[in-house]
Amino acid sequence: MERKMYTLFPHRALMATMLLPLLTLASAASAASEPLGSDVPTVKVTRVGPARVVVEVANANVSVRKEVTRDSSLVTITSRRDELQVHVARGRMVLSTPHGTVALEDDPAETVMRIVAVLQRSEAAALARTLLRQVPDTPRDFGSQTLALTRAVLEIGSGDASALASRRNWVEQERIRLASQSPTQPRLMRVTWQSSGSDRGPGDCWDVYAKEAIRIADDTLECISGITGWFSYYACNIVYIVRAEAAMAWFIACSGGFPFSG
Repeated sequence: MERKMYTLFPHRALMATMLLPLLTLASAASAASEPLGSDVPTVKVTRVGPARVVVEVANANVSVRKEVTRDSSLVTITSRRDELQVHVARGRMVLSTPHGTVALEDDPAETVMRIVAVLQRSEAAALARTLLRQVPDTPRDFGSQTLALTRAVLEIGSGDASALASRRNWVEQERIRLASQSPTQPRLMRVTWQSSGSDRGPGDCWDVYAKEAIRIADDTLECISGITGWFSYYACNIVYIVRAEAAMAWFIACSGGFPFSG
């Protein structure tokens, strides 16, 4: 079943100028990014209610708390001297700091660089970026995947794109898996539940989620040929992340709030 979960821009021509160029920039980015530490942080994932999951990770310098619900995600990053909130809902991203709020609207020309500026001067963002780089890259683990999207937001302020490059690799692996899946192959996690008159199990939710991630990536590759300049690069990062967060929120609603793993 194919479906669009959220659309940020109403016109395809505008979408074509704003979508993320999913290029593998990890090698160049790693030279400019913060060094990894030796300690692997512990990620805590808690289902706190129907279609509501909280993911937490922290060290001595900063804490990151992310709540994912059926239609939004809210990240709260707290350091000793700073706090940053990133709220994504219904095709809109809002960044809040003690100094004010900036939101990505339908016409982001005026706000994209404000978002970049907020991320560049935020102590909480810098410390969280370093922390999240130490979270193991395990795309089929919910905590790891959702924190990778948060890290991708924070990397917008550093010129890094390694989190998005990692997600692209996962998308390609899912494309291969779905292409090789036999129609008669037994399905894991095939526990069904009644939803809007049709049977759907968590395995079905995962496959729809993976197909949506692939569709977003394909939309991107179709539209990047005409993209040039620094403004488009930053804007496309933001748009891609908003769409990916929306897809993950849909998965949470579809699966009844049970985070995936394995």
